[in-house]
Amino acid sequence: MPDPFELIHDNKILMEEARKKSLCSLCNGKLFKMDIIARNIQDVSFQKLKFHLHCFRPLLETPIKVDQITILVKEPLNRNKIKNWIKKWNWSLRIKDPEVSDIFTKAPKKLLSKYGSSNPLSSLGRQNIIQILSFLSVDEIIYVVKFISADFYEICWNSHLWKKLCSRDFTRKTTSQLKRSNKEINWFPTYFRLRRIICFYCKKKKRTDLKYCPIEKKPICKECRQKEEFQLLTLCDIKNYYGVLLWHIFDNYIDKCAQTCFGDKVFYKRDVENAFKSYQNFQNKSI
Repeated sequence: MPDPFELIHDNKILMEEARKKSLCSLCNGKLFKMDIIARNIQDVSFQKLKFHLHCFRPLLETPIKVDQITILVKEPLNRNKIKNWIKKWNWSLRIKDPEVSDIFTKAPKKLLSKYGSSNPLSSLGRQNIIQILSFLSVDEIIYVVKFISADFYEICWNSHLWKKLCSRDFTRKTTSQLKRSNKEINWFPTYFRLRRIICFYCKKKKRTDLKYCPIEKKPICKECRQKEEFQLLTLCDIKNYYGVLLWHIFDNYIDKCAQTCFGDKVFYKRDVENAFKSYQNFQNKSI
């Protein structure tokens, strides 16, 4: 069975050194010999378009890994430029590049608290705060809670918190194997290592057929993304099967979507079904 995510999963990019002068397809500026040319090669219609590295934008808003790029570059300086571009692109999506994840292993020193001893949340105690944080998403902890105060900043690096999150987000078998090892585990980087090799839906550890899902922002295996609930629906499908109102809502207010290389917005069938059921329940209650 063909992979239904083939159109939205992988950015396929070619980067090479210019052999002669040509023009950038975006800014119309000159591309000189030995400059880096970047191309999207996902589809035949995009292969002829070539860009300066600073003008180039991948078709999909997903993290870039080295194996997604064909690099035909001899100059070491140009290789470094490409490597830096990949890092900047991944940072812009707030997704860490696996190859530069060592920042996760080094917790910064405790900062001075903005509120000092008057912080009302400090009376809860460390264990109670960790228990509360374990109900939040990882993004909420990293990008919101961490900046409340210095105390919260320090707790968000705490290994006990990330041990709880590992137990919550992964199977008991996976975490128990780690606990049985005699080594002292730093659960913060361990969480992000596991998240790259475990399907978020079936929770199974699969290294080979995992792909980053641009809708859920998590890895998903081929077996799961071929299930009916992960069928991709375009806005036209939503309009035809669920009505104009739901089409209008998804077109204007729902950000949980991806874009195909043809420019169409696509949504999970399970998300559309849930929205449709909620809408029906609301109608029934209003009647």
